[in-house]
Amino acid sequence: MKNIYKITLILLVSFFYSVSLWSWGSHYLITLRSLDHPNFSFLDREVPTEELEAFIKKEREGLYKVFKEYYEWHYKFNPKRMNPEYLKNPFDKEKADLQSFIRAARLNPQAKFLLVNRIIPGQKLKYNIVPIKEVYPFYTEQTFFYQFEDVKNKKVSLRSILVTFADEPDWVMDHHLWEIKEYGYGIQPYGEPKGESSKAPFHMLFMHEPWIVHKAASHLLEGMTIERIVLFTKLAKFAKDTGHDYWAHRFLAWAIHYYQDLGQPYHAKAVPEADFWYYTRYILSWDKKAFQDRATQLLKNKHFIYEDFVSVYLEKSFTNPDRITNSLVLALKKEPIIFESYKKFIKNPDYYQIVYDLTKYSSDHAYSLDKNIQTIFGKKYTQDPNFDIERDPNYNITNVIEELEGNKKNLLLIETEKDFQNTAQITRFAVLDLHKKEL
Repeated sequence: MKNIYKITLILLVSFFYSVSLWSWGSHYLITLRSLDHPNFSFLDREVPTEELEAFIKKEREGLYKVFKEYYEWHYKFNPKRMNPEYLKNPFDKEKADLQSFIRAARLNPQAKFLLVNRIIPGQKLKYNIVPIKEVYPFYTEQTFFYQFEDVKNKKVSLRSILVTFADEPDWVMDHHLWEIKEYGYGIQPYGEPKGESSKAPFHMLFMHEPWIVHKAASHLLEGMTIERIVLFTKLAKFAKDTGHDYWAHRFLAWAIHYYQDLGQPYHAKAVPEADFWYYTRYILSWDKKAFQDRATQLLKNKHFIYEDFVSVYLEKSFTNPDRITNSLVLALKKEPIIFESYKKFIKNPDYYQIVYDLTKYSSDHAYSLDKNIQTIFGKKYTQDPNFDIERDPNYNITNVIEELEGNKKNLLLIETEKDFQNTAQITRFAVLDLHKKEL
């Protein structure tokens, strides 16, 4: 039995030290469509933009209390992933500058918090364009779908703040944090310490794994998504209570990002296709490295093609709508406003239970989604370990979808609708959680 634990540990670690990280394609469009409902018309109200440092300096005393309360909660919830010194000095209210805030929130020191507005596909620029590399250093191409305008000293709607910054945790704030020892994050449980997958433990959470994972690789259960959601929700509520509507909704957008990530099955299930027989095949294989490499490449391809489908077709819903794009949009706008199980948390939120319920749904769906992705896209894209979607110059998701048979397109829409409804529900819950006094 101990040997099985050891082999399972090796297999899982091999996955998460080599796999790249994708989150939902186009968080901004998922957010926009999810909140396209009459009950959220109050989000059309415009507020002036505000520099983060101005907010920090004005609310230094209150921020100290917010961070102190957060770290007291964190110490009880997960002491392994924090520096206990933060209980003594969670936020330097004497300096109260941007770096003090970044240290307190334990973010990448290179993070910039520009006052920008994201241009929706088909929308015209109103102000000066901001180079994409200034906003999102890991994305270097200035394409149509990644355009931002400078809105410093302008007014923007609460809705546009949520839409623009729902992607912000992917830009730089969660990258390369493991080398900053003062933060106390500890040993990285999975992912590479550099590059995109360095942020993986903040954007993935495996709360519903089989017993063998709990026994053999329990550290893989240590994602820190709940900690991020709690921190940014606390900051959002504090900013709202102190009259800083701009930062209340920007912080909320960050919390929404992590919620949405966990609505994606590949972020809530460590290895979706793995079952007892999967591990047995690994144990009996002659070349375990080849098994690992094959499994990793196939997982990357399936994850990528699903994300690509979501991103490209949500963007097409603005520029070239068709039956597929219309179905995706309807899935995000589908009633009810929130699931019945979330209603009880509006007055008394329990963020652990909220995330547990959210990931239970997406984790349960992971196995069937993974199997159907193989059925829908076929052997070339999902079962050939020698094929790498990221490096194929001829790969184009639009062409791939157009070539699918009608029944496969319908199956893809059915699978995506399940995840979209779950993700839309948690997005709307997050807004209601902040605005519960207004609705």
